[in-house]
Amino acid sequence: MAKRRKKSSLPIGTLLTGIACIMGIAAVCMMFLDAIETALGTVYTGVQTAFGYTESLGPIKTEILSPNVLAMLAYLLPVAGIVVALVGIKSKLLSLISCAIFAVAGVFAFLMTTTFPATVIGSDWVQISASLMVGAILCGVFSLIAAACELLRLVFKK
Repeated sequence: MAKRRKKSSLPIGTLLTGIACIMGIAAVCMMFLDAIETALGTVYTGVQTAFGYTESLGPIKTEILSPNVLAMLAYLLPVAGIVVALVGIKSKLLSLISCAIFAVAGVFAFLMTTTFPATVIGSDWVQISASLMVGAILCGVFSLIAAACELLRLVFKK
């Protein structure tokens, strides 16, 4: 007589949602790593890029970077994706919405340098070229993996 296979106690949809949430948390944590390097060799973290950066010398404060909305959304949309994924753990529509949120966050992470601010040198506005570093790249990759997990959850019945 053949042995019966024991059914898994955890449905695959719940497992995929858990993986998506872990990837979303990892994407948010990438904001503390280096995100952008300018052509001048200056490196900024994701927090500095997203929320702005000022330096002070005594009573004088100088704004180095102004807040970047695209970077802010790239780092904060995964939080919204996690919330939507957990609230809609039984809903296919909310899973699709969560997939879209994670995908948009991933795309925004890769487009972060397009809205990197220009600076004034002398009397001319100069657009400083910037390149992505490990924090922004991993944020985009983790967000896209989370989107793929939520999309795969739609394929499976349970």
